[in-house]
Amino acid sequence: MSADATFAETKQVTLTRDVLCSHCSLESFEKLIKGAMVRYSMGYSKTGEALYRLYEIIGVGENTPEAYRVNGQKIDRTLQMKHGDKARSFRLDNVSNSSPTKAEFQALTEARKQGGVKMPTKRELREKAEQLKEWHIEIAEPAQLFKQASPILPAAPPAKTSTKPNDPRTRTVVKKKKIIMAPFSASRKQPR
Repeated sequence: MSADATFAETKQVTLTRDVLCSHCSLESFEKLIKGAMVRYSMGYSKTGEALYRLYEIIGVGENTPEAYRVNGQKIDRTLQMKHGDKARSFRLDNVSNSSPTKAEFQALTEARKQGGVKMPTKRELREKAEQLKEWHIEIAEPAQLFKQASPILPAAPPAKTSTKPNDPRTRTVVKKKKIIMAPFSASRKQPR
């Protein structure tokens, strides 16, 4: 019997929204994503903190009645995903582009244990990681995402500031290839 997968192995098969959107029109999309993981946004807590869950993709769900926009393209697909013993369909627009946290992994293992569902084995996740590599899908760490070229944002990581990034009284400003958080000025109108 093979041991359950670890957090590091689970991260290796966690797909981002960008990866899903770029491959969702392929005929073999379901085969490619089945058994992979995603970090999914569940909204916000009462304190305003973003809530995420780690889900296992078990297939492609029903198409939505109307297409919706994700990363600038129209998509009508959903993902059939499972957290613990409960499965349901989710849209792709709330899939995160960030790596999962250890706390999210622990919540997944606990939910699966309570539901009587085994975690994927190390061997299963190694095979899925190899399959993703065959499709030239590399799982990027957050630090690598800043190295990718972008026409909108510079390639440098955000500058350290004392302002909290989730503070609604701040806005993101790009100056001389640095991203900084700047407070909103009440006297200046902001562009819409």
